[in-house]
Amino acid sequence: RVFVDFEGVMTAATVWLNGARLGEYKGGFTPFSFELTSQVHFDGENVLAVEVDSSERADIPPFGYEVDYLTFGGIYREVSLRIVSPTYLENIFAQPKDVLSGHPALDVCCFLASAGKSVEGGLKLEAKLYDGERLLASTAKELPAGENKGSEPHILHLENLGAIELWGLKTPKLYRVEVRLLSGTHLIDHDARRIGFREARF
Repeated sequence: RVFVDFEGVMTAATVWLNGARLGEYKGGFTPFSFELTSQVHFDGENVLAVEVDSSERADIPPFGYEVDYLTFGGIYREVSLRIVSPTYLENIFAQPKDVLSGHPALDVCCFLASAGKSVEGGLKLEAKLYDGERLLASTAKELPAGENKGSEPHILHLENLGAIELWGLKTPKLYRVEVRLLSGTHLIDHDARRIGFREARF
């Protein structure tokens, strides 16, 4: 599967590939993506076209004639192509648990995106927590064939983390979470995030 990722276009962007309209994205401050797979000519040249509307529009914040600053226009951040497997890690979310209990843990929510085809033999998710290069904890979860569909996350639970240093303004300690998606021993996708353990204050 092939995607084009825009980090920022001010203020609205309509995207075409080889004359086919892929859609419009409104809003200049957040990233967005379009899938190109069905329109890509894999054996020839491709033309990606982007129409940018930088006018003040009432349907796109922050306009509405009440803003005291001017905004710029155009493609002002990076644009890249991303090629992934038919089933891939769409996102991960790491949530520290019980950080003040003396037995901190970590839940890693893994969101998979699938083209609709089940992977023969199923998939496996692996999650590891590192302090620098030192492995603190790891776990894995088998996903039988057919469980790679849907929007519900797969949660991997890491415990027995040892002595965790809490994140603070004067001590901004960060750890690294790595997730791998495998089919057998074949690596399909991976993702990594930096996280801090801290007490929640409301």
